[in-house]
Amino acid sequence: MSNLKQIRRAKGLTQRHVAQRVGVTEGTISKYEREDSRLSLPVLHQLTVALDTTIAAIAGEAPIKEDGDLEVDFAMIPVVDARASAGDGSLVGREQVLYHNAYRRQWLRQVTTAPPERLVVLEVSGDSMFPTVANGDHILVDPTKIQIDTDGIYVIRKRDTVHVKRITVNMGSDSVVIKSDNPAYATETVRPEDVEVIGRVVWLGRQV
Repeated sequence: MSNLKQIRRAKGLTQRHVAQRVGVTEGTISKYEREDSRLSLPVLHQLTVALDTTIAAIAGEAPIKEDGDLEVDFAMIPVVDARASAGDGSLVGREQVLYHNAYRRQWLRQVTTAPPERLVVLEVSGDSMFPTVANGDHILVDPTKIQIDTDGIYVIRKRDTVHVKRITVNMGSDSVVIKSDNPAYATETVRPEDVEVIGRVVWLGRQV
């Protein structure tokens, strides 16, 4: 008997999220959980990585980690239905949490000093930051970084839209350069106070 469904739910993951990590469809994950399709050894290995578990646990031959252990090791970061537009921009409606991604707390401490509960994941829409950030990529945003004091990739708001842009600080002229990695898009030079920063991008994930 497979514990795949129980393990996925214990980690706060959806079938879609697991499917993206493994590189299959949601329907395929559903079949694996119902045991309508047999799990091959290569797929089992992919699932152990995606769920940070063991083949024995999936196969029901070892206990599943208790929720308390999960909370100690992992932080559940919300994936928000407010798309960061890396193109022409998209209207930001009411922010709604779609699901949560599990990130190891130890790894988070290596990429940001922000408390895990302040972090958020956004899905990019558009191609202005291609090839660095592609359409559909997930970006981990640190909303505590709202001051442009160093060069980096930031999520900024312009009127009713949000954008992912590369920002370079021009210390000599007290200005910042907002540019896209895609040369087809224009570059802007503005004063730092004229930019509304939502947060700094500290990580991105991409399906291959």
